[in-house]
Amino acid sequence: MLIIGTLNNGLNLLGVSSFYQLVVKGIVILIAVLLDRKKSA
Repeated sequence: MLIIGTLNNGLNLLGVSSFYQLVVKGIVILIAVLLDRKKSA
């Protein structure tokens, strides 16, 4: 959750639109899930 919060703050400071903020957060979550699955396999 710390990473998502930091990402929110950074993207807000950069003036990134809400749509792209959601896209970036989705990509980060997807990467985290893929890395977890790879580690568990």
